[in-house]
Amino acid sequence: MSGLADKRRQQIVDAAFSAFTENGYEQTSMSDIAGRAGMGQGTVYRYVDSKREVLDLVFDYAVERLVDTLALDDFLEVVGGTAGIEERNDIIMEGGRRLYALVDQEPALLKLLTVQSAAADKELKQRVLGIQSMLDSYVQRGLDGGRRAGWLAEDAQNHAVLARLLPALVLPGFLLAQSRHDNPGTRERFVSTASQIAESGILRDGVALESSAGHSAAETVDSVHVPVPVAADRRNELLDAALGCFLSDGYHAVGVNEIVERLGVSHGTFYNYYQNKRDLLDALMVREFSAMEPVLSRPVGRLDARQDIENALAQGFTNALEAVAERLPALIFVCTEAAGVDPEALQSIIQFFRFASVRSEQSVYSMIGADRINPSIDTEFLGQAFVSLLVGAVTLVVDDDGRTDRIDEYARAITHFLLYGLNPAP
Repeated sequence: MSGLADKRRQQIVDAAFSAFTENGYEQTSMSDIAGRAGMGQGTVYRYVDSKREVLDLVFDYAVERLVDTLALDDFLEVVGGTAGIEERNDIIMEGGRRLYALVDQEPALLKLLTVQSAAADKELKQRVLGIQSMLDSYVQRGLDGGRRAGWLAEDAQNHAVLARLLPALVLPGFLLAQSRHDNPGTRERFVSTASQIAESGILRDGVALESSAGHSAAETVDSVHVPVPVAADRRNELLDAALGCFLSDGYHAVGVNEIVERLGVSHGTFYNYYQNKRDLLDALMVREFSAMEPVLSRPVGRLDARQDIENALAQGFTNALEAVAERLPALIFVCTEAAGVDPEALQSIIQFFRFASVRSEQSVYSMIGADRINPSIDTEFLGQAFVSLLVGAVTLVVDDDGRTDRIDEYARAITHFLLYGLNPAP
């Protein structure tokens, strides 16, 4: 029958999407998919060869729904027109509302496209990263249109960097939707604050910060070097061995056998320290988060000169990016693949994000002063925006294969964007 194969395949994709998002890829069997699709396993195998092929089809389907729901082409038409500041602000807010609408309509869609798919295997992890490239192209086209329309200055900071910083502002909203703190009031505050930061930054309008003239330069914050911990004991040696296996073959493909073989120890040694592979994963996440704690923020007294504030913020971002670069493979694994192992792992990531955000918020307020920060900026979102912009810059370091020679440039770009938004510095 004409179209029957496409219809059956779509039934399989719909059933698999439901099963994967509800139970996870590893915990879903072909019999589960067949049952949800209302057909036998033999029928399923007439249209697909394996569960992994089904996951590819589900991923393609999810990307199409993401693009259709966000309607990114509509944004390009508006941005490339004669939109002024108010229209530009509306565009950003509308983008945030569409994202939340997507979360409401398809609560598991974004999770599937990010952490769950990244946890499946290395090939699909690369496809997840490809979504970033797709968004980059849309944002850069929008920025080019804004420059031609006149609302983005010709001398605006590097568009490739801005293309990562603008989407980074949706990260708090995504994590909020995956946590237990999601409600309409918080959503609206987050969307409004993200729009304000993108439009004009966090500084209060009309408040003139003193120039650097006549002031001693702010204390230079020493760069913080965070080396990968030396495996001083067997516990850390097991973590290092497991991480090497996970990075090579993926979490789900690795068992205790592979870990002990890599280290050259017995199973008994493993179980002296960890109950199972999942227990080891928790310990690995704790180790990586603990290593980042010292560089999340550094107490800084109030600074009066604008240049001093810019320098101190940029130095803080530089320190954090350098620390991340030192541990890049481990942190990428923890924040992508490990986060998709189960809901508990994702919640661990979210809790650390919230902790880092609070620390960052305190640092920004102590440095700038509450009286000079726009009072309409939501304080909770300010700290989360700080960390989110850092995450956006980290993706640029990833693109540079971990090179650190452009970290200062990225740190300056984040600082400028946080303080002034898309506007040129005063």
